[in-house]
Formats: sequence, C-alpha cells, structure tokens
Amino acid sequence: MNSIDAVSPYCSNPWLNYDLKPFGGKINFFDHVSTNAFIKEMSCFNVDGTSTCNASIIKSHFPISNLGDEASKLPLKIIYVCRDPAETIASLWKFMHRWEWNEGPKTETPVELATARPSGQSQRHQASNYKDYFERWAAHVIDGIAHCEKNPKAKSVSYRKLLEAHTSTTESLCKNLDIQMLKNPQIPSRTENVIKGSSININDDIIAQLRDLCNARLREFPTLEALLAEDQKSTNH
Repeated sequence: MNSIDAVSPYCSNPWLNYDLKPFGGKINFFDHVSTNAFIKEMSCFNVDGTSTCNASIIKSHFPISNLGDEASKLPLKIIYVCRDPAETIASLWKFMHRWEWNEGPKTETPVELATARPSGQSQRHQASNYKDYFERWAAHVIDGIAHCEKNPKAKSVSYRKLLEAHTSTTESLCKNLDIQMLKNPQIPSRTENVIKGSSININDDIIAQLRDLCNARLREFPTLEALLAEDQKSTNH
C-alpha cells in the first residue's frame, strides 16, 4: 500500500481498514450485494456541493471472491499480494502474540501455528472451516489468483517480487491497472505506517523447520507449488 501511495494519487495514510471496522453494521462482508454497495458509496463523496473521489486505499484480508462475480464492474482496482507461506505464518505468529485478546492460538512456535486449527478473531476472514492455518493460506491464495485471472481490474503480485524487483514490479502494476504514476518507485519504509506484530525473535532452526513443513505441505497443492517455484526462479534472474 505504501508503494502505491508513494507513486500515485492513492493514499495509504489513512487507509480504509476494511478488516477490523464493522462501520456501524453497514456492511456484511460475506454478501456481495452489501460489499459492492459499500464500495460504490465509498468511492465518491459530496463535499460542499463538489463531487470528489476517495483516495484512501482499502486494506483487506478477506477472500476477493466475497465481492462476487461482477467485481470488475466496481469502481475498484485490486492488487492481491501473495506471500511465501513460511513468511506469512511467521508474520501471523508474531501478530497473534501482539494482542491480549483471543486473535488466535498463541502457540510456542510458528511451526505449531501452521498446523493449528484456526480459532479466535482470526476466523473472521475465512470462507469456510480449515483444518489448519497452512490450508487456510493455500485456499486464500488459490481464491485470490483465480479472481485475478478473470477480473481485468485485479492483478496478483508476489511479496518477493515487490522486495527484490520493486521498481519494475510497481511500474508493471500501475501500467496494467491504469494507475497514474506521479513519481519513480522507491521501496518504502518497513517501520512507518505499518501494522506491527510482536518483536519476538524466531531463531534460524525454527524458520528452517517451518520452511520444511510448508514445502512438504505445498505438495498437496501442485498449482501453488509450481507458482511459488516459478516466482522464486524469476526473481533470481
């Protein structure tokens, strides 16, 4: 979000937090009629008799399919960011440990979280029940990529490419989504205007175990396994 903020008229500070705020009950996140009406309403405002667009980027972890089959008709451009499963689960583990409430299981290690059944407030983003957080990650990515393949106003991008080929990746996203570029891309701060997890360190042995687990589980999802392998290959060249 900060990358798009830095180069375009869109704004990540403030962003529109679609994940945690119920907007006074105005929206049912699992009803595409409700979500689409909300997005249309939020896309344009009347200020002192003048019509103006909402520049704030919508931040969401809900499955894109919640928007229904006609999302391409909405005043909405979607960038779906797919992250390596081990990195995703390690980040989620730190996020769980940041909060005193029941966001989800506060396991001793991220390896345990990968194989834990989703629970607590973290379940709000799920389309259905999953046996563990790895399966939930896989289902979310499959859903996101499938949507981007049929919606010309939605593009998927890997977190790895944003890090390792930031300029060309950002330029490509803006070009494909017809986003006006005002500046040349630069990697934004990793500490400013971000949601931080707990500062707990994860030792290298645990990270290695987590990667081994995720790589083994990826074999259950051949399409995702091939996609991540191709992504890693492309960023190494």
